[in-house]
Amino acid sequence: MDTWGRYFFVVFNLAVAISGIISIAFCLWSRGTSALRELIEHDGEVTRTIQIFFAMGLICALLGGIQSYVGMPKTVKFYKCLIFVWIVLIVTASSLFAVSFFNENGLEHRSRHIWNTSLDANTRLNIQLRFNCCGYFDCSEWTQFKKQEIFQVKLQTTKIQQVHCDGKMFEEIHKFTKEFMFVLGFLLFFMLLQFIISATIYFSTNSRVVPTTSALL
Repeated sequence: MDTWGRYFFVVFNLAVAISGIISIAFCLWSRGTSALRELIEHDGEVTRTIQIFFAMGLICALLGGIQSYVGMPKTVKFYKCLIFVWIVLIVTASSLFAVSFFNENGLEHRSRHIWNTSLDANTRLNIQLRFNCCGYFDCSEWTQFKKQEIFQVKLQTTKIQQVHCDGKMFEEIHKFTKEFMFVLGFLLFFMLLQFIISATIYFSTNSRVVPTTSALL
């Protein structure tokens, strides 16, 4: 491959590494500072999805970074292994994409159960303050918090809209799902390109390595 081709190989692998880093950052944000962090923490399905996505981002970041640093290997076996890795990642990413698309309603349903069974009073109060809402289906929960002395410091100057939290949380769940699918689609796009490039290099290298019948004669 000529010099420009090698430059493209390095730059493209840097882009793959960056897409992996963006995916890792999204996973850390979703568990650390996103508006739905408490729900994600207590939702097993979403937690597993985020963990798998984190692993995929880490693999892409490592593979892209190593290849951009080392350059273009000339061994056919390397590209054969690389093609296998990209196929596994692409299938996994496609599965996550499909699951996320169809699982949005499931997360909305599970959020109700998590609110009632997994969140303590202080966490529920923080969510109500964050979304400016009162209770999940009933504002009486907010009224009960106001009567408790332990929460008086938080509630001294707080005014809450008389809006139930279910609608606010459903809006945030829909927004989070769209953001997740966008970042996942971004990573999947680069994985597909990486697979195509690796397969192209593999077949072009393999055709030069394997002698033809005319050459043997």
